[in-house]
Amino acid sequence: MTQKKFVGLDVHRDTIAIVVIDEQGNSLIQSVVATEVEVIRDFLIGLSGKVYVTFEVGTQSNWLYHQINPIVHKVVVCNPRHNKFLMVGNKADLIDAEKLAQLLRLDSLKEVWQHSAAQLHLKELVRTHENLVSDCVRVKNRIKAIYRSHGIKCSGTSVYGPGKREMWLTKLGTPGMGFRADTLLTELDTLTKLRKQTKLEMFRKARKHADYKRLCQIPGLGFISVSYLLAQVGTPFRFKSKRQFWKYCGFAVNTHSSADHQIVDGKLQKRIKQTSTRGLTRHYCHRLKAVFKSAAQTSSSREPFCFYYENLIAKGTRPALAQVALARKIAATTLSIWKNQSDFDGKRVAAQGIKYKQLVETQ
Repeated sequence: MTQKKFVGLDVHRDTIAIVVIDEQGNSLIQSVVATEVEVIRDFLIGLSGKVYVTFEVGTQSNWLYHQINPIVHKVVVCNPRHNKFLMVGNKADLIDAEKLAQLLRLDSLKEVWQHSAAQLHLKELVRTHENLVSDCVRVKNRIKAIYRSHGIKCSGTSVYGPGKREMWLTKLGTPGMGFRADTLLTELDTLTKLRKQTKLEMFRKARKHADYKRLCQIPGLGFISVSYLLAQVGTPFRFKSKRQFWKYCGFAVNTHSSADHQIVDGKLQKRIKQTSTRGLTRHYCHRLKAVFKSAAQTSSSREPFCFYYENLIAKGTRPALAQVALARKIAATTLSIWKNQSDFDGKRVAAQGIKYKQLVETQ
């Protein structure tokens, strides 16, 4: 019989604390090694039996996962938000590593999916584009803040354009402010050029994906949104149902219930009561939530999803909640099309919306 060994790693910049336990939970090895590929690989190769390894998701988690996954039986990258057990009692590197190993032995860890090496290229391009867009917005806000501090109105985008740049710079009275504004404008030019280059490279990489054209058929999803979607999700088969996908995208509703059952005439019965809600889930992928919320805002006034949105408004749903419901609808449609490898049928979606609207009007 092959013995199983469970290895917990507490990963840091310079060192990794390692604790190895057996199937009974007994500690076998405790060690601290350098955060180097050769060292950690040699340590794990020296262990006999089936080796299961776990560590928390972080900056180095994807790199470490691809380094040790080929040499062990299984690697579990876990979500630290669910590891409340680590916060109980004393805290130290070896103690945390042993707790991770014990949770792995009990199969009580929340696993975080890891991208393959081939998918990382597109994901890094998406991250770069996202950062450059954020940096451009930040620099633009700083430029306008300079003019507002002098009481100069600067609405619109003409303040950034190269054609009227000298005219705007002459409006600043002090040389120091003029130098600062000119420096920020030069920085904005560089960031804009890099953003366009990254956008083009991201488009070239995303369009090679087999499902790129199919996902672009969905209203509200442009090539940037589809690129973000392909990079973040990787594969739709990570999610068993649309509800799991909603939770990942931040559209799942948290519910709260207690004392769900009662004894009536000696028989166990479930209480008939309304489950209370606690808003949307707080732990989600912000990138995907922004993608589907933007798609919902665009599709709320366009066919075929506009019929679904209008029906919700007619029933008395607030516009903000109706857009969330529409975002859930688009997310579910995206997951279904992606999984089934089918094309988007806009006529079918529109027919369903019109039929439901007629049913509401007749009641």
